[in-house]
Amino acid sequence: MRRGRKPLTLVRTDEQRDTHGEEPEEIKDEISGVAGDFVKTEEDGSQIFMSNPGEDAIAASTPLLTPRRGNIAKIALEKAGSTPEGEDEIELYRKFNLFGEPVDRTTQFEPSYFDSDFGVRFGQFVGLDILYKEPLQMMKEHNITDFIYSSEWFSGLPFLTAVQAQWMFSVGNDVNLLAAGLNNIDRGSSGSGIFRGKNTPIGTLFLFGDDSTNGMLIGNLSIGGPKMDYSGKGEYTVRTTISPSTFPLLRQKELDLMANENIELPNAVNTTRNFVKQICHGSLCCSFDLTLSYDNSTTSTVQYKAVVFDGNRTSSASNTWLVQGVQVCGLVMCKNNSISSCGPPAVNGTLPDTQKPQPQVTFNSISISGNFTNNDSSVLPNVLLWPNPPAFPIPPVEGSRGEFLIDPRMVNFTDNGGNSVASLSLRPNKKMISCGIFSRVYSRDARITTSGTHISSLSFLAKLLPIIAIASYFR
Repeated sequence: MRRGRKPLTLVRTDEQRDTHGEEPEEIKDEISGVAGDFVKTEEDGSQIFMSNPGEDAIAASTPLLTPRRGNIAKIALEKAGSTPEGEDEIELYRKFNLFGEPVDRTTQFEPSYFDSDFGVRFGQFVGLDILYKEPLQMMKEHNITDFIYSSEWFSGLPFLTAVQAQWMFSVGNDVNLLAAGLNNIDRGSSGSGIFRGKNTPIGTLFLFGDDSTNGMLIGNLSIGGPKMDYSGKGEYTVRTTISPSTFPLLRQKELDLMANENIELPNAVNTTRNFVKQICHGSLCCSFDLTLSYDNSTTSTVQYKAVVFDGNRTSSASNTWLVQGVQVCGLVMCKNNSISSCGPPAVNGTLPDTQKPQPQVTFNSISISGNFTNNDSSVLPNVLLWPNPPAFPIPPVEGSRGEFLIDPRMVNFTDNGGNSVASLSLRPNKKMISCGIFSRVYSRDARITTSGTHISSLSFLAKLLPIIAIASYFR
């Protein structure tokens, strides 16, 4: 391993789906070759993973993971590609936070990062790692400002859709994140983007839930992490659309355990309501100050709840139980007054698009704070909008579900750090699916592996729908 020896051109990964705990029954015990960062699928089934740091980037391919027990790996190669002996490999990452994949796990986390010839230090991680502390350790210990990330993520409401997880990692930690996700709408897998941290004037460029066989994102990033200034080439999104598909959503199981209160909604044109309340669950107390207005356009009637959770998420996969410590202060969309109607039931179980009837209220201002623990935890902002028509530079196309993410500059977030309170405030003047502060409490985590049958072969998905992301860096 020759960290930082030569510049990056290629990235390679083989990955299983990441359902963050809510795994669809029909895909249990199935492994898939997943689109990684900067992806192209070749006729022979191999994958090309290419970034665009300079003018002479060269593409090369590596074979898919062989059907035997090993590691899920992500490999960075030099510009000239790889030799049979692997002499041109500059960095290898083995996925550490597995979720039932029938492969090996290293006994300790092995950080993976490398320096490019254009002055950027990249870290890399995969899938479920985004919800764990290892990427943050890598960021702090090795001064990493930019991350390359790939996954096949199955989105769950209210706080863990793919682009929500990517957005909150980038904005909450103020780092650049180049995320590439396999796009398989029928199975509920999608979510790719170029995320530029907070306080950047060029926002976020992403694809989520779009009915496309392939997509390409081209965007600009500052060297040395997110910056306020901007110059460089324009940004583009290229998509090849197919007939519209249904995008199924999973439901976060811990919703039923959350302390919750109905938010009283305005019910007449040109009226507003304020919701001011403190709600506690366990040792976490959250303060809410919300202003909502009634919308007289063609709408659907929904309910919103303020929710608070201080506990553990438990989930199971093949021979594995995962426990994840979580604290949440948030608001969520529901179908009615029952907590069981929150999350996917509020949107009929599928990701909404711009053609669906909109909620009857708009959130004018949101202020949420809570006394989150700062003991081995990561406290992050979390926002998912009701889809708005795509704005420049993404042209509206058939099958587009719209904009789900808010401009990071509209979000004022302070984590607790050495203080006792974390706060989130914004004036979105938009319709919401969910919004809040989401904290992972790593000190509560546990992984329990049970005995089971050794799986000697892997079943790969026949249909790979990759997203290509190309980032140009400028000083």
